[in-house]
Amino acid sequence: MLFPCINTGDLSLFDITSITTTTATTIKAPVCSLQWDSIGMTVAGDARGVAGITSNRLNAPRDIFLDSSNTLFIADYGNNRVQKWLLGAATGTTVAGKKNGVAGRNSDQLSGPTGIVVDPSSNIDVVDSRNHRVQSWLSGAAAGTTIAGKGGSGRRLDQFVFPSSIALDDKSGTIYISDFSNHRVMKYTPGAINGVVVAGGKRAGTATNQLWLPSGIYYDSTSNSVVVANTGANNIVRWPIGANAWTLLAGDKNGKAGSSSTLLRNPLDITFDNMGNMYVADRNNNRIQFFSAGGTI
Repeated sequence: MLFPCINTGDLSLFDITSITTTTATTIKAPVCSLQWDSIGMTVAGDARGVAGITSNRLNAPRDIFLDSSNTLFIADYGNNRVQKWLLGAATGTTVAGKKNGVAGRNSDQLSGPTGIVVDPSSNIDVVDSRNHRVQSWLSGAAAGTTIAGKGGSGRRLDQFVFPSSIALDDKSGTIYISDFSNHRVMKYTPGAINGVVVAGGKRAGTATNQLWLPSGIYYDSTSNSVVVANTGANNIVRWPIGANAWTLLAGDKNGKAGSSSTLLRNPLDITFDNMGNMYVADRNNNRIQFFSAGGTI
């Protein structure tokens, strides 16, 4: 009897040839790893890799968000804008920032956007990194509103220094922001002026109560924790909300960098699939590392 792969429905993956009728047998299907075509296809930007300001081009894109209709939202870092790109479209539409790429601090401008999340109503929260703030753009709005970082650059609870990434708890509307140069992760509930430090904030370091240049973050609603790409410490850590220390998920607990299968070198971002497997953008090793769920450090 053929059983399909849970993810792909591929009937060729495994075969059970005999099952007795007098005894109950539990059959554990193998976990299938997703596979991709080895040839990529350009779905946004210039296929030749040419940077530009026109609506068919991007310039150093830093983050993407894919909604339920397969529409891409792109943090177009070098063009100081967020582009919305419909499936199959040849050009994008500017939905935050100036379409001509002019940077600035006005409510209708961005400067170096590095992270985005989009809610089901297509409202966008943007990490406006060089302006040290997070801007919320309602769907179709001509300007954004500052929802975090109203105090500008600094270490106060209403400030950031080059924030990097954002994660959303879509049940409560709470956002989590990696405050890159303050070595901390901040939590902002809807309407709050000041954030709450939920990870780090003890200056840079490799101790379990410290972070070092945190970049990509992922909010895990199941465990109520944030998973952090701890870039300067060369590891990935989990920090439960309310805890005073992290636990190691990948890399070296003392911050050792390397290119072996157990080490990382300045990891920049992380994400998880629906099986709980973790993918790490291992920046200075120029690779994506896969860590299967249920593994050991």
